[in-house]
Amino acid sequence: MRSSMPVLGALLAAGSLAVAGAAVASPEMFGAGWAAVLALLVVRLVLARPRRSGSRLLVPAALLGLAFAVLLKFRVLAARSSWTEPKPVADILAMSGDPARWRAEAMGELAGAGFAVLACAAAGLAILRLREPASRAAVIGLVGLVVATGIHVETAIRSWQAVPDPAPARGTIYSAANEVVSTMDTRGAVVTAMMLAGACLIVIGSTSRRPA
Repeated sequence: MRSSMPVLGALLAAGSLAVAGAAVASPEMFGAGWAAVLALLVVRLVLARPRRSGSRLLVPAALLGLAFAVLLKFRVLAARSSWTEPKPVADILAMSGDPARWRAEAMGELAGAGFAVLACAAAGLAILRLREPASRAAVIGLVGLVVATGIHVETAIRSWQAVPDPAPARGTIYSAANEVVSTMDTRGAVVTAMMLAGACLIVIGSTSRRPA
């Protein structure tokens, strides 16, 4: 138990960094936090394999799906972070009035949500294929991951539906740009926290020797 405390502390610290990055739209914080968490979970899988051979492939597949979802979200955040860079108002209006820019971000959100759905499917199959009854931690983690993915999908669909075509009026553009750079993404932070917790619980639960 004592030997696992540093790992849990590292997961908590890295997860907090990722959640904070999602809240303030910082791609660096978001990416670094998620990268650290996924690396620690991979180490856990290597040191303590899932209890059934089929799950040994499905759990890493779930993490891989999450990794792609995170990468796409990182790119979206990186694109949005350019809004906060000092620049003339005319340049901000030109950037925010480009439907192609909005469409690219929406497509990134949709693709990321798709990879998250695949991660849920792989995690669910992994839990079903466990030789022993699924641990409570793994089941709770899967439920949390599914709920977070559902919110992610809903957000991605709304993002796609909000793509301006043709370009919106200048007042609408400025309002949207101001909203992007001035508000905290509480919804994104909650989804990130749920996904992080879900991934950790799934890995820990599927590699535990006794049902938790």
